[in-house]
Amino acid sequence: MYLPKSWRKNILKDKVVMYLKVQYFAENYQLIVNDDALKLYYAEVKARVLSSRCYEHEGLYFQLAAYALQVELGDYKQGNNAYFQPQGFLPVWVIQRRGKDYILEHTPALHWEITGMSSRKATQLFIQNAFTLSDVPVTIYTLLKVWQHAYITYII
Repeated sequence: MYLPKSWRKNILKDKVVMYLKVQYFAENYQLIVNDDALKLYYAEVKARVLSSRCYEHEGLYFQLAAYALQVELGDYKQGNNAYFQPQGFLPVWVIQRRGKDYILEHTPALHWEITGMSSRKATQLFIQNAFTLSDVPVTIYTLLKVWQHAYITYII
């Protein structure tokens, strides 16, 4: 991490914003005992879910959205189905395929079914189920071999 020298001398009055990214995924999410670490881990996994493209598991994305709603908003409150924006909880291709109205009509029922579930439990279930998607726990690195001009892809 690099910060300006003025930050050390406390001359800089502005806040320093740092962005952290998960480098390695734990095989067993239950080993994460610190709540803040679990929240950061959840945020990284959720970002991967939102860019996921496992078309054959469309129903799972709706269940993941319900868990994410429980984590971020708590228990479902009846009467207002438009209490969330679909693009914050489902991949773009699901929204395009089903439409915003369909999502706002059907997702709250899934959220209602898990009323009373703790945020920690919903976070754990979100991570556990997200890892069943084939492209979520995978990191792809592309390197260029200069001498052969060929691309190599490593999957971890």
